[in-house]
Amino acid sequence: MQTDSAWLLLQLEAIIVLLATGVRIQTRKLVNHLEARLFLLEMLATWQLCACSGLLRRLVDVEPKPHFYLAHTYSFHTLHFYLTLAENTCNPAWTLLCILRKGISVRLGALKIAAQFIGAFLATLFFSGVWAAEISDSPSQTGDCSSHIRTTFSKAFLTELVVSAMVQLSMMHTQSQEFRVRVNVLAATVTALAYAGVQGDQVGR
Repeated sequence: MQTDSAWLLLQLEAIIVLLATGVRIQTRKLVNHLEARLFLLEMLATWQLCACSGLLRRLVDVEPKPHFYLAHTYSFHTLHFYLTLAENTCNPAWTLLCILRKGISVRLGALKIAAQFIGAFLATLFFSGVWAAEISDSPSQTGDCSSHIRTTFSKAFLTELVVSAMVQLSMMHTQSQEFRVRVNVLAATVTALAYAGVQGDQVGR
């Protein structure tokens, strides 16, 4: 990817964060119904996370690589967790764990999970618009998703299991930590997993 395209994607990422943050602020002010407010906040946070993570993935080949990609991955997730972690999980597995630990009701947990899936779906639609506008090459143009997961189902399942476990463990072990410490630990965990993914992808080529 050319540097100009990379900076365009970073500008788009900033717009997404500003837009999602602005809508979240207005949602807190204007939506009085508790469940509706929680649903919208969870959906917006998940949309922000999925949309920006997808944009960041396009930066993996920008020089100096993978340092450019990893630096922005850490920066974005630090900002994202700082803005949303107090209210949102953006993670169905963590939401289910909260239900099992009696942290939230089944009804509220189901509402949050539904919001997460809708937010992720809206992020997919957003990517379709980005590719249609030719702001970034689509996966079909770059060959990134020619076989979708580019590995066997069992390996993909185990990879997802390990990644989810690492994130959940980080969330659990940082619950008692100061908020700013917790934010940075979670961002560092995600960045470390992203680095492992980049290294594994290079080895597999």
